[in-house]
Amino acid sequence: MGASCAASWLGDLSCNNNSYCGSPRPSGDSEASRHCVSYCSTATDVAYVTDVEGHWPFFCNFVEETEGLRFAKQKDPRRARCAADLELVLEEGWHFVFGGDCCDKGPGTLRFLETMVNLKDKYPERVHLLLGNRDINKMRWTAELAQSELDRVFVVPRAFWLPSHTITHVDYLKELSAKVEGVPLGDVTQEMVFAQNTVANKLKYLLDKDMGSQGEFEFRRKELAYLGNVPEEQIDDNQVVQSYLESLRPGGVMHKYLCRAQLVVQLGSALFV
Repeated sequence: MGASCAASWLGDLSCNNNSYCGSPRPSGDSEASRHCVSYCSTATDVAYVTDVEGHWPFFCNFVEETEGLRFAKQKDPRRARCAADLELVLEEGWHFVFGGDCCDKGPGTLRFLETMVNLKDKYPERVHLLLGNRDINKMRWTAELAQSELDRVFVVPRAFWLPSHTITHVDYLKELSAKVEGVPLGDVTQEMVFAQNTVANKLKYLLDKDMGSQGEFEFRRKELAYLGNVPEEQIDDNQVVQSYLESLRPGGVMHKYLCRAQLVVQLGSALFV
């Protein structure tokens, strides 16, 4: 539905000469589809960044070098641990566009997501969040991490878009079982595989082998430890898993981002997708 409504609007937007800023509301358009696109014909000053991918210091550097956007507090935001230290100010007359891909490759995803959500809520007509593949694919986890899917481990194939040499989930668990049990791969039993068939290991498999996010599970552990001001050893696998799952539930920070993000934004003559 999202892709089709965005495509159907592009023709209208390209020739729309009104000065309305925000989400246009063509006659007869649905409440759902109006969230696919943002439009402002009069925008001239735009701050744009994309593919932060969990690199919080990178985003902080961007803000420091960018006109129109600044942190509210005069302190090093790289050390931020609470929402008050994440607050941004968007100068009058400026628009901000984030091009998508919040997460997956650095220990700053939670802080960045919270910053984007709060900024959008603060300046709803001038902040535009786009959906990247690394944002959208997290919706898969609401199904693929379910116990019913874990129970099907021996029959679930690799994702169809992955190269044929990509290891399957069950083969990933067999290799892990061999390592944990200290036995040759050929001696791994079904019982050994089921013992390793946890949500945490499924999540590690999806991140490392399916989503091109090698190391992300440990990045999340690192960020949780930093935010909690505790050693990383105190953050176990279950806490990391719960952090991901809670972020996707209603009220969670990834869920909030997905609900606020769009497919397309047109500011002046510039189209952001």
